[in-house]
Amino acid sequence: MEADDPHLQSFHRCLQKSRRILCIVGSGLSASSGIPTYQLQHGTWHGYTALDLATPEAFQNDPGLVWLFYSSRRYEAMKAKPNEGHFALAELCRRYPSRMATFPPSTGGKGLSGDESSKQYKHHDINGPPVSGGVSDTTFKGKSALVISQNVDGLHQRAGHPQNSLVELHGSLFDMKCTQFFCNYRTHNEHDLFLTPTLRTYTPRSSMKKRKRNLAKNSRLEKSPPPKRQRVDSDASVTDETTDLENVSHSSDDLSESTNSSQPDAFPTLDPQELPHCPKCHEGILRPAVVWFGESLPLRQMDQVDQFFSCGPPVDLVLVIGTSGKVWPAMGYVERVKKNGGKIAIFNTAIEDIEEVNKSKNVWGFQGDASKLLPEALKPLIGEHYKPRDWFRR
Repeated sequence: MEADDPHLQSFHRCLQKSRRILCIVGSGLSASSGIPTYQLQHGTWHGYTALDLATPEAFQNDPGLVWLFYSSRRYEAMKAKPNEGHFALAELCRRYPSRMATFPPSTGGKGLSGDESSKQYKHHDINGPPVSGGVSDTTFKGKSALVISQNVDGLHQRAGHPQNSLVELHGSLFDMKCTQFFCNYRTHNEHDLFLTPTLRTYTPRSSMKKRKRNLAKNSRLEKSPPPKRQRVDSDASVTDETTDLENVSHSSDDLSESTNSSQPDAFPTLDPQELPHCPKCHEGILRPAVVWFGESLPLRQMDQVDQFFSCGPPVDLVLVIGTSGKVWPAMGYVERVKKNGGKIAIFNTAIEDIEEVNKSKNVWGFQGDASKLLPEALKPLIGEHYKPRDWFRR
Protein backbone atom coordinates (compact mmCIF):
# COMPACT_ATOMS: atom_id res chain seq x y z
CA MET A 1 0.00 0.00 0.00
CA GLU A 2 1.70 3.17 -1.24
CA ALA A 3 1.01 6.57 0.33
CA ASP A 4 0.41 8.12 -3.11
CA ASP A 5 -2.10 5.43 -4.12
CA PRO A 6 -5.27 7.28 -5.26
CA HIS A 7 -7.39 4.50 -3.76
CA LEU A 8 -5.77 5.01 -0.35
CA GLN A 9 -5.93 8.79 -0.63
CA SER A 10 -9.64 8.59 -1.35
CA PHE A 11 -10.14 6.50 1.79
CA HIS A 12 -8.04 8.93 3.84
CA ARG A 13 -10.30 11.82 2.82
CA CYS A 14 -13.34 9.84 3.94
CA LEU A 15 -11.64 8.81 7.19
CA GLN A 16 -10.81 12.39 8.10
CA LYS A 17 -14.38 13.53 7.46
CA SER A 18 -16.04 10.67 9.34
CA ARG A 19 -17.36 11.33 12.82
CA ARG A 20 -18.46 7.87 13.98
CA ILE A 21 -16.29 4.87 13.08
CA LEU A 22 -17.27 1.27 13.73
CA CYS A 23 -14.59 -1.44 13.40
CA ILE A 24 -15.60 -5.11 13.06
CA VAL A 25 -12.62 -7.41 13.68
CA GLY A 26 -12.40 -11.10 12.78
CA SER A 27 -9.81 -13.82 13.18
CA GLY A 28 -7.83 -12.67 10.14
CA LEU A 29 -6.20 -9.99 12.29
CA SER A 30 -5.07 -12.49 14.92
CA ALA A 31 -3.62 -14.73 12.21
CA SER A 32 -0.77 -12.25 11.83
CA SER A 33 0.11 -12.85 15.48
CA GLY A 34 0.68 -16.54 14.85
CA ILE A 35 -2.85 -17.72 15.58
CA PRO A 36 -4.08 -19.35 12.34
CA THR A 37 -7.72 -19.05 11.35
CA TYR A 38 -9.59 -22.32 11.23
CA GLN A 39 -13.19 -23.48 11.10
CA LEU A 40 -13.81 -26.27 13.56
CA GLN A 41 -16.96 -27.22 11.64
CA HIS A 42 -14.75 -28.18 8.68
CA GLY A 43 -12.31 -30.26 10.70
CA THR A 44 -11.42 -31.46 14.16
CA TRP A 45 -9.17 -30.76 17.11
CA HIS A 46 -7.20 -33.93 17.86
CA GLY A 47 -10.06 -35.83 16.25
CA TYR A 48 -12.86 -34.12 18.22
CA THR A 49 -15.59 -32.10 16.51
CA ALA A 50 -17.37 -28.91 17.53
CA LEU A 51 -20.16 -30.90 19.19
CA ASP A 52 -17.54 -32.63 21.35
CA LEU A 53 -15.93 -29.38 22.49
CA ALA A 54 -18.12 -26.31 22.33
CA THR A 55 -21.69 -26.91 23.45
CA PRO A 56 -23.27 -26.85 26.91
CA GLU A 57 -24.02 -30.55 26.44
CA ALA A 58 -20.37 -31.33 25.72
CA PHE A 59 -19.32 -29.54 28.90
CA GLN A 60 -21.92 -31.44 30.91
CA ASN A 61 -20.83 -34.79 29.45
CA ASP A 62 -17.06 -34.31 29.65
CA PRO A 63 -15.96 -31.02 31.25
CA GLY A 64 -12.38 -32.29 31.40
CA LEU A 65 -12.08 -32.67 27.62
CA VAL A 66 -13.62 -29.25 27.04
CA TRP A 67 -11.23 -27.67 29.53
CA LEU A 68 -8.23 -29.34 27.85
CA PHE A 69 -9.35 -27.80 24.56
CA TYR A 70 -9.77 -24.31 26.01
CA SER A 71 -6.63 -24.59 28.12
CA SER A 72 -4.74 -25.32 24.89
CA ARG A 73 -6.31 -22.27 23.26
CA ARG A 74 -5.43 -20.07 26.25
CA TYR A 75 -1.85 -21.32 26.06
CA GLU A 76 -1.60 -20.44 22.36
CA ALA A 77 -3.19 -17.02 22.85
CA MET A 78 -0.81 -16.14 25.68
CA LYS A 79 2.21 -17.19 23.63
CA ALA A 80 1.08 -14.95 20.77
CA LYS A 81 1.82 -11.20 20.65
CA PRO A 82 -0.42 -8.29 19.62
CA ASN A 83 0.47 -7.09 16.13
CA GLU A 84 0.58 -3.65 14.50
CA GLY A 85 -3.12 -3.88 13.65
CA HIS A 86 -4.07 -4.34 17.30
CA PHE A 87 -1.89 -1.39 18.33
CA ALA A 88 -3.32 0.80 15.54
CA LEU A 89 -6.91 0.11 16.62
CA ALA A 90 -6.01 0.70 20.27
CA GLU A 91 -4.49 4.09 19.41
CA LEU A 92 -7.52 5.00 17.29
CA CYS A 93 -9.84 4.36 20.23
CA ARG A 94 -7.55 6.12 22.70
CA ARG A 95 -7.65 9.27 20.61
CA TYR A 96 -11.32 8.98 19.70
CA PRO A 97 -13.10 7.06 22.50
CA SER A 98 -16.57 5.70 21.94
CA ARG A 99 -17.99 7.50 25.02
CA MET A 100 -20.12 4.45 25.61
CA ALA A 101 -20.90 2.41 28.70
CA THR A 102 -18.53 -0.23 29.99
CA PHE A 103 -20.05 -3.73 30.44
CA PRO A 104 -18.30 -4.78 32.67
CA PRO A 105 -14.88 -3.19 33.23
CA SER A 106 -11.71 -5.21 33.51
CA THR A 107 -11.07 -6.29 37.09
CA GLY A 108 -7.55 -7.62 36.70
CA GLY A 109 -8.58 -11.13 37.62
CA LYS A 110 -10.81 -10.19 40.55
CA GLY A 111 -14.06 -12.07 40.48
CA LEU A 112 -17.36 -10.19 40.46
CA SER A 113 -20.84 -11.38 41.11
CA GLY A 114 -23.58 -10.25 38.77
CA ASP A 115 -24.75 -7.58 41.23
CA GLU A 116 -21.25 -6.20 41.76
CA SER A 117 -20.66 -6.13 38.04
CA SER A 118 -23.86 -4.20 37.36
CA LYS A 119 -22.93 -1.59 39.97
CA GLN A 120 -19.90 -0.70 37.86
CA TYR A 121 -22.00 -0.07 34.76
CA LYS A 122 -21.27 3.57 33.95
CA HIS A 123 -21.35 5.98 31.07
CA HIS A 124 -18.14 7.85 30.39
CA ASP A 125 -18.47 11.46 29.30
CA ILE A 126 -15.29 12.71 27.69
CA ASN A 127 -16.00 16.20 29.09
CA GLY A 128 -16.23 15.11 32.71
CA PRO A 129 -16.25 12.27 35.24
CA PRO A 130 -18.38 9.15 34.80
CA VAL A 131 -22.07 9.82 35.26
CA SER A 132 -25.03 7.52 35.53
CA GLY A 133 -28.00 7.63 33.21
CA GLY A 134 -28.27 8.39 29.50
CA VAL A 135 -25.66 9.88 27.23
CA SER A 136 -26.24 13.49 26.20
CA ASP A 137 -25.92 14.50 22.57
CA THR A 138 -23.53 17.24 23.68
CA THR A 139 -21.04 14.46 24.44
CA PHE A 140 -20.58 13.72 20.73
CA LYS A 141 -18.72 16.79 19.52
CA GLY A 142 -15.82 15.07 17.75
CA LYS A 143 -14.88 11.73 16.31
CA SER A 144 -15.57 8.50 18.15
CA ALA A 145 -14.68 4.90 17.39
CA LEU A 146 -15.84 1.51 18.65
CA VAL A 147 -14.25 -1.89 17.98
CA ILE A 148 -16.42 -5.02 17.84
CA SER A 149 -14.15 -8.04 18.07
CA GLN A 150 -15.28 -11.53 17.14
CA ASN A 151 -12.00 -12.87 18.55
CA VAL A 152 -11.60 -14.35 22.02
CA ASP A 153 -7.80 -14.32 22.31
CA GLY A 154 -7.36 -11.20 24.46
CA LEU A 155 -4.85 -9.57 22.10
CA HIS A 156 -6.80 -6.30 21.99
CA GLN A 157 -6.45 -5.83 25.75
CA ARG A 158 -2.75 -6.67 25.68
CA ALA A 159 -2.29 -3.97 23.03
CA GLY A 160 -3.74 -1.48 25.53
CA HIS A 161 -7.16 -1.10 23.91
CA PRO A 162 -9.50 1.10 26.01
CA GLN A 163 -12.08 -1.13 27.66
CA ASN A 164 -15.00 1.23 27.02
CA SER A 165 -14.29 1.21 23.27
CA LEU A 166 -14.11 -2.57 22.86
CA VAL A 167 -16.95 -5.07 22.58
CA GLU A 168 -15.91 -8.73 22.68
CA LEU A 169 -18.95 -10.15 20.98
CA HIS A 170 -18.09 -13.81 21.57
CA GLY A 171 -16.57 -13.39 25.02
CA SER A 172 -12.99 -14.09 26.06
CA LEU A 173 -10.85 -17.13 26.78
CA PHE A 174 -9.66 -15.30 29.88
CA ASP A 175 -13.09 -14.68 31.39
CA MET A 176 -14.85 -17.42 33.33
CA LYS A 177 -18.22 -17.95 34.95
CA CYS A 178 -19.73 -20.44 37.34
CA THR A 179 -21.95 -23.18 35.93
CA GLN A 180 -23.97 -23.57 39.14
CA PHE A 181 -27.53 -22.44 38.36
CA PHE A 182 -27.99 -20.17 41.39
CA CYS A 183 -24.45 -18.73 41.34
CA ASN A 184 -23.67 -15.57 39.37
CA TYR A 185 -19.91 -15.50 39.89
CA ARG A 186 -17.75 -14.23 37.02
CA THR A 187 -14.06 -13.46 36.80
CA HIS A 188 -12.34 -11.31 34.17
CA ASN A 189 -8.85 -11.25 32.66
CA GLU A 190 -7.64 -14.39 34.44
CA HIS A 191 -4.24 -14.77 32.77
CA ASP A 192 -2.72 -17.65 34.70
CA LEU A 193 -1.04 -19.84 32.08
CA PHE A 194 -2.65 -23.01 33.49
CA LEU A 195 -5.53 -22.81 35.92
CA THR A 196 -4.95 -26.09 37.78
CA PRO A 197 -2.00 -28.49 38.19
CA THR A 198 -3.87 -31.16 36.23
CA LEU A 199 -4.43 -28.83 33.27
CA ARG A 200 -0.75 -27.92 33.38
CA THR A 201 0.11 -31.60 33.08
CA TYR A 202 -2.29 -32.66 30.33
CA THR A 203 -2.88 -29.54 28.19
CA PRO A 204 -1.63 -30.16 24.60
CA ARG A 205 1.13 -27.69 23.78
CA SER A 206 2.11 -26.64 20.30
CA SER A 207 5.50 -25.58 19.03
CA MET A 208 5.54 -21.84 18.35
CA LYS A 209 8.24 -22.31 15.71
CA LYS A 210 6.20 -24.94 13.91
CA ARG A 211 3.10 -22.77 14.17
CA LYS A 212 4.85 -19.77 12.60
CA ARG A 213 6.44 -21.96 9.94
CA ASN A 214 3.03 -23.23 8.88
CA LEU A 215 1.31 -19.85 9.18
CA ALA A 216 2.59 -18.72 5.78
CA LYS A 217 1.32 -21.94 4.24
CA ASN A 218 -2.09 -21.51 5.89
CA SER A 219 -2.36 -17.90 4.73
CA ARG A 220 -1.65 -18.95 1.14
CA LEU A 221 -4.45 -21.49 1.37
CA GLU A 222 -6.82 -18.85 2.76
CA LYS A 223 -6.10 -16.58 -0.22
CA SER A 224 -7.27 -19.20 -2.72
CA PRO A 225 -10.86 -18.41 -3.80
CA PRO A 226 -13.66 -20.69 -2.54
CA PRO A 227 -15.87 -22.70 -4.92
CA LYS A 228 -18.43 -20.53 -6.68
CA ARG A 229 -21.47 -21.98 -4.92
CA GLN A 230 -19.88 -22.17 -1.52
CA ARG A 231 -20.38 -19.07 0.59
CA VAL A 232 -17.95 -19.48 3.43
CA ASP A 233 -16.32 -16.62 5.36
CA SER A 234 -12.64 -16.70 6.22
CA ASP A 235 -13.51 -16.92 9.91
CA ALA A 236 -17.16 -17.86 10.15
CA SER A 237 -19.71 -20.58 9.91
CA VAL A 238 -21.86 -21.27 6.86
CA THR A 239 -24.87 -21.05 9.15
CA ASP A 240 -26.52 -17.92 10.52
CA GLU A 241 -25.49 -18.73 14.10
CA THR A 242 -22.39 -17.01 15.44
CA THR A 243 -20.30 -18.52 18.20
CA ASP A 244 -16.84 -18.43 19.63
CA LEU A 245 -15.91 -21.24 17.25
CA GLU A 246 -16.32 -19.05 14.20
CA ASN A 247 -12.89 -17.77 15.14
CA VAL A 248 -11.35 -20.91 16.60
CA SER A 249 -7.58 -20.80 16.67
CA HIS A 250 -5.60 -24.01 16.40
CA SER A 251 -1.96 -24.79 16.06
CA SER A 252 -0.80 -26.20 12.78
CA ASP A 253 0.64 -29.28 14.43
CA ASP A 254 -2.67 -29.99 16.18
CA LEU A 255 -4.41 -29.85 12.81
CA SER A 256 -1.95 -32.16 11.12
CA GLU A 257 -2.27 -34.68 13.90
CA SER A 258 -6.05 -34.60 13.87
CA THR A 259 -6.57 -34.74 10.11
CA ASN A 260 -4.30 -37.74 9.61
CA SER A 261 -6.39 -40.03 11.78
CA SER A 262 -10.09 -40.81 11.91
CA GLN A 263 -9.84 -41.74 15.60
CA PRO A 264 -9.77 -39.06 18.30
CA ASP A 265 -6.63 -38.79 20.37
CA ALA A 266 -6.88 -40.43 23.77
CA PHE A 267 -6.88 -37.90 26.60
CA PRO A 268 -7.20 -38.91 30.25
CA THR A 269 -10.61 -38.53 31.86
CA LEU A 270 -10.15 -35.69 34.31
CA ASP A 271 -11.86 -35.71 37.67
CA PRO A 272 -14.19 -32.68 38.02
CA GLN A 273 -12.38 -31.84 41.25
CA GLU A 274 -9.22 -31.27 39.20
CA LEU A 275 -10.86 -28.52 37.12
CA PRO A 276 -11.28 -24.81 37.94
CA HIS A 277 -13.92 -24.38 40.64
CA CYS A 278 -15.99 -21.42 41.77
CA PRO A 279 -14.50 -19.67 44.82
CA LYS A 280 -17.89 -18.20 45.70
CA CYS A 281 -20.27 -21.18 45.91
CA HIS A 282 -17.51 -23.83 46.14
CA GLU A 283 -19.73 -26.22 44.19
CA GLY A 284 -19.88 -25.19 40.54
CA ILE A 285 -17.19 -25.81 37.93
CA LEU A 286 -16.01 -22.68 36.15
CA ARG A 287 -16.35 -22.57 32.36
CA PRO A 288 -14.89 -20.21 29.76
CA ALA A 289 -17.16 -17.19 29.29
CA VAL A 290 -17.38 -17.64 25.53
CA VAL A 291 -20.40 -18.22 23.31
CA TRP A 292 -20.97 -21.89 22.51
CA PHE A 293 -23.18 -23.48 19.88
CA GLY A 294 -26.80 -23.28 20.98
CA GLU A 295 -26.19 -20.16 23.09
CA SER A 296 -27.30 -16.61 22.36
CA LEU A 297 -24.92 -13.71 21.99
CA PRO A 298 -24.57 -11.80 25.29
CA LEU A 299 -27.19 -9.10 25.66
CA ARG A 300 -24.86 -6.64 27.36
CA GLN A 301 -22.47 -6.60 24.43
CA MET A 302 -25.34 -6.37 21.94
CA ASP A 303 -26.81 -3.46 23.92
CA GLN A 304 -23.48 -1.64 23.91
CA VAL A 305 -23.30 -1.85 20.11
CA ASP A 306 -26.92 -0.71 19.79
CA GLN A 307 -26.14 2.22 22.07
CA PHE A 308 -23.26 3.27 19.81
CA PHE A 309 -25.66 3.28 16.86
CA SER A 310 -28.51 5.07 18.61
CA CYS A 311 -26.66 7.77 20.59
CA GLY A 312 -25.18 10.74 18.79
CA PRO A 313 -24.68 11.24 15.04
CA PRO A 314 -25.09 8.30 12.65
CA VAL A 315 -22.24 5.85 12.19
CA ASP A 316 -20.81 6.98 8.86
CA LEU A 317 -17.89 4.57 8.37
CA VAL A 318 -17.46 0.87 9.11
CA LEU A 319 -14.12 -0.95 8.85
CA VAL A 320 -14.41 -4.70 8.23
CA ILE A 321 -11.08 -6.20 9.34
CA GLY A 322 -9.93 -9.80 8.97
CA THR A 323 -13.41 -11.04 8.14
CA SER A 324 -15.77 -10.90 5.19
CA GLY A 325 -18.53 -9.44 7.38
CA LYS A 326 -21.14 -11.60 5.66
CA VAL A 327 -22.36 -13.54 8.68
CA TRP A 328 -24.80 -12.25 11.31
CA PRO A 329 -24.49 -10.09 13.34
CA ALA A 330 -21.52 -8.52 11.53
CA MET A 331 -23.50 -8.40 8.30
CA GLY A 332 -26.36 -6.69 10.12
CA TYR A 333 -24.07 -3.94 11.41
CA VAL A 334 -22.56 -3.39 7.97
CA GLU A 335 -26.00 -3.19 6.38
CA ARG A 336 -27.16 -0.82 9.10
CA VAL A 337 -24.32 1.59 8.34
CA LYS A 338 -24.88 1.23 4.60
CA LYS A 339 -28.62 1.91 4.95
CA ASN A 340 -27.90 5.16 6.79
CA GLY A 341 -25.62 6.37 4.00
CA GLY A 342 -22.36 5.29 5.63
CA LYS A 343 -19.30 3.96 3.85
CA ILE A 344 -17.41 0.67 4.10
CA ALA A 345 -13.73 -0.29 4.03
CA ILE A 346 -12.65 -3.95 3.95
CA PHE A 347 -9.22 -5.18 5.07
CA ASN A 348 -8.78 -8.90 4.46
CA THR A 349 -6.44 -11.44 2.88
CA ALA A 350 -9.12 -12.33 0.33
CA ILE A 351 -11.92 -10.06 -0.87
CA GLU A 352 -14.57 -11.45 -3.18
CA ASP A 353 -14.89 -9.48 -6.45
CA ILE A 354 -12.39 -6.88 -5.27
CA GLU A 355 -12.33 -5.13 -8.65
CA GLU A 356 -16.09 -4.59 -8.51
CA VAL A 357 -15.84 -3.54 -4.86
CA ASN A 358 -13.30 -0.84 -5.65
CA LYS A 359 -15.46 0.60 -8.42
CA SER A 360 -17.97 1.74 -5.81
CA LYS A 361 -17.65 5.26 -4.43
CA ASN A 362 -18.81 4.11 -1.00
CA VAL A 363 -16.69 0.95 -0.57
CA TRP A 364 -12.92 0.44 -0.39
CA GLY A 365 -11.27 -2.95 -0.54
CA PHE A 366 -7.70 -3.41 0.72
CA GLN A 367 -6.51 -6.95 0.11
CA GLY A 368 -3.60 -8.30 2.12
CA ASP A 369 -2.35 -8.67 5.68
CA ALA A 370 -4.65 -6.54 7.84
CA SER A 371 -1.94 -6.02 10.46
CA LYS A 372 0.19 -4.24 7.84
CA LEU A 373 -2.64 -2.45 6.05
CA LEU A 374 -4.31 -0.87 9.09
CA PRO A 375 -1.47 1.35 10.35
CA GLU A 376 -1.08 2.91 6.91
CA ALA A 377 -4.83 3.25 6.40
CA LEU A 378 -5.35 4.90 9.80
CA LYS A 379 -2.23 7.09 9.66
CA PRO A 380 -4.12 10.41 9.24
CA LEU A 381 -5.76 9.78 12.64
CA ILE A 382 -3.13 7.87 14.64
CA GLY A 383 0.12 9.17 13.15
CA GLU A 384 3.29 7.15 12.68
CA HIS A 385 4.13 6.57 16.36
CA TYR A 386 1.05 4.69 17.48
CA LYS A 387 2.64 1.88 19.50
CA PRO A 388 3.27 2.25 23.26
CA ARG A 389 6.86 2.40 24.46
CA ASP A 390 6.64 -1.07 26.00
CA TRP A 391 4.93 -2.68 23.01
CA PHE A 392 7.60 -5.39 22.70
CA ARG A 393 6.82 -6.65 26.22
CA ARG A 394 3.11 -7.14 25.64
